[in-house]
Amino acid sequence: TDIIDQADIAIRDNIRLENDLMVLYFSNKGGVLKAALLKEHYHHDKINPVNLIPENESLLGLAIETSDEFLQLDNLIFNWEKSSFQNEQILIFYLNNGQQRLVEKVFRINDAYSLKQDIIVSDLGEIRSYRIGFNSGIADTEESLRHKGDDYRFIGQINNARRSIALRRMRETEIIRGNVDWAAIRSKYFIKVLIPEQR
Repeated sequence: TDIIDQADIAIRDNIRLENDLMVLYFSNKGGVLKAALLKEHYHHDKINPVNLIPENESLLGLAIETSDEFLQLDNLIFNWEKSSFQNEQILIFYLNNGQQRLVEKVFRINDAYSLKQDIIVSDLGEIRSYRIGFNSGIADTEESLRHKGDDYRFIGQINNARRSIALRRMRETEIIRGNVDWAAIRSKYFIKVLIPEQR
């Protein structure tokens, strides 16, 4: 089943979800998170709110490996729609084949510092694996970055064992395989955490 080329859809890089704590900006190119602004925390300049995602980076891209192919979806233009239900705001990105939605990325925020993502895949055959992009790093917020090599680190729990790697000890590409309970990127004051839902 082929995903229709959505090139005729306008690219929007400022699709917004907001609550009292944060403003999130998404792009329908890839259906990714482009900015995460924290309303109650400011950079060292005391003017600009902290954006946890570095400039020109993004989070939560998606790749799917089926029994037939590897689908990298970051450069595809998604249809999108916004709605709300009870205290949640909902943003849905979707790709279709003209008859049905084949891939949906559903984002929800409520009144907390959290973003929930559901991935719904239909009629693509056997799904062998998927990858969620968490490789943007974390933006600098401090004036002095003297201790960045120690303050910034990857931490996580993989195969029931906690891992922690300081930035200065990381190779440019480092692959850690196993069952991921959670994974995080930490700066001196902030942390971004990815927690798979347990089923």
